[in-house]
Amino acid sequence: MELQEERVSLELMDEVWPLLEEHAKELNIYKCPLEPNVPMYLKAGNSGALAVYIMRDNGKLIGYAAYWICRHPHYNIQVASQDVIYLDMAYRKGRSGIKLIKFSEKKLKEDYKVDVIVQQSKVNKSLDKLFEYMEYDHIESVYAKVVSNREI
Repeated sequence: MELQEERVSLELMDEVWPLLEEHAKELNIYKCPLEPNVPMYLKAGNSGALAVYIMRDNGKLIGYAAYWICRHPHYNIQVASQDVIYLDMAYRKGRSGIKLIKFSEKKLKEDYKVDVIVQQSKVNKSLDKLFEYMEYDHIESVYAKVVSNREI
């Protein structure tokens, strides 16, 4: 397995797209269409506000993890907050996911000087046990309510 940080680019977005579609099918609670804000991702990636880590198997993209990087608005700490994390279903046995997360942790600490990494877990496909195994603390629960009149 090859692990590396990659800058967000149109080429990377094209390469990641098939996995993003699988990711959305599996985890999109609201079933709304997948429409990433590509200009926002490009700008964030080029400014150092977004870190993207890629996992490949013999050159084939099999997983990714992306983190928003910022100073915490209330405390003087640097935080990396997971945007997305996904691993192709065929690679979920074994320790591939742990390797991707550990690589991300190492790079976030070394390259972005983060103090805290925040991971997220969907209720319909929980990663809670994995994050607890990796010594993450369960610090909050998040609730969402659809208030739009449009179908989401």
